[in-house]
Amino acid sequence: MNNITKYFLLILLIIITLLFIYGVYSFIRPSKLGEKILNNYRLNYPAIIAHRGASTEAPESTEPAFEKALKNGVDYVEVDIQRTKDGELIIFHDENLKRLSNVEDVFPEKADEKVNEFTLKELKKLDFGSWFNNIYPQKSSSDYENLKIMRLEELIEMMKNKSKKTGLCIEFKHPEKYSDIEKQTVNLLKNTGWFEKKLKNNMPNVLIFSFSEESLKKVRDLNSDIPRILLLNDNMVSIGSWKKWTKKAEKIAHGLAVKGFVSWPWHISSAHRRGLFVYSYVINESWQLKILSRFKADGYITDRPELLTSFFNRLEEIKEELTGDLIEEQ
Repeated sequence: MNNITKYFLLILLIIITLLFIYGVYSFIRPSKLGEKILNNYRLNYPAIIAHRGASTEAPESTEPAFEKALKNGVDYVEVDIQRTKDGELIIFHDENLKRLSNVEDVFPEKADEKVNEFTLKELKKLDFGSWFNNIYPQKSSSDYENLKIMRLEELIEMMKNKSKKTGLCIEFKHPEKYSDIEKQTVNLLKNTGWFEKKLKNNMPNVLIFSFSEESLKKVRDLNSDIPRILLLNDNMVSIGSWKKWTKKAEKIAHGLAVKGFVSWPWHISSAHRRGLFVYSYVINESWQLKILSRFKADGYITDRPELLTSFFNRLEEIKEELTGDLIEEQ
């Protein structure tokens, strides 16, 4: 073995040793900066965000799912926004309608088409709830039969009337397909008076999530006061890439949202040092909460909001914050 090889191996050993020490230190002493960072943006620590509503208890992205999330006192409900063929902003996650509606029965010739190939009138003919009863008979309800797709404006009106506490978390699905959807959405929030809605502690009433850096830049240019979160999936984060993503996020966003198993304490600490917060998704189990709360994750996106509000002892706060109508319904 020549001297150059020995020198290289020594350097490599030192780097591995330092990384190991840093990793162990991050486990033992995770970052405590998250609460301060969220306070800078007037956000709850930790934040609790209902993913497509209470989507294990009712059909996702429907009015019952959102109502159940509101009853659980979440900080935000998360919605996926797309646009119909005739220009209406709708709440829907998938690219096509087959999983979550009876499109194959009503429009068999169009069953494989993308959701943006349908007009609002066509979409309103579909049943977006009965699939849930079929898949989850133990949670089925006649109230879920023939549920209609929701426009963003309809959800805004419902939330203005039924919750003093909860804000909106908006994700643009495939924004590259929809010219100026960011501008259309921000204008709708303005025209409906949503920006005037006051939440507890003057918390921001809307967050924007996106996998698209370009979409976040557009929102920043439209209204720089809206907190923006860069979404990353597990395929986007590899060994050594986290620093690159935090550098990108620092220029266009206030935080990152990543899969739960990517929320390592050294990733969170690294983001915190740049003034960024880190939300974890999709967190539906108690063991995940125990681990990630130890790692000091700053917020959680969940299909089971009742689990998180119980875990973080928000139940008494919920009773105080809900409006009289919701308390009566409970």
